[in-house]
Amino acid sequence: LNQDVLALIAQLTQGCCTPALQFEAWQAIFGAYRPNRYLEVGSFKGRSLFLASFLSNEYCSDSGEHLFTSIDSWEGGDEHKLESVDMPSAEASFDAVLSLCRQSIAPIGSKFEKIKSLSRQGLINLQNQVLNCPFDQQLFLTH
Repeated sequence: LNQDVLALIAQLTQGCCTPALQFEAWQAIFGAYRPNRYLEVGSFKGRSLFLASFLSNEYCSDSGEHLFTSIDSWEGGDEHKLESVDMPSAEASFDAVLSLCRQSIAPIGSKFEKIKSLSRQGLINLQNQVLNCPFDQQLFLTH
């Protein structure tokens, strides 16, 4: 991975809560399960999407379809409101990270879905779109 891309990701996701210490745990999970589908609820600036895209490219074969789905309202929770976080800027950072993941980080042919919605409503809408859950049921990552 290009150092310039890593530096840009770090800049775009500054202030994210996904600590670097979680990277080793994520590596172990992706190495063991090799998921092709990833669902994130509460995407904020996209650091977790970057990690999932990067690790998918490292550990998951490029055979099969890779799907990355991110749900967030980009309205901000109470913690964001208390800190006066600029949520439109957070969403713009997410969009830039998503673009980088699509162009140069995730496995070739990966698909990305951004659902701008409150978490519960986004999950209900997603469930209504598919009868069978397309996500690897044994793999749930939180941050």
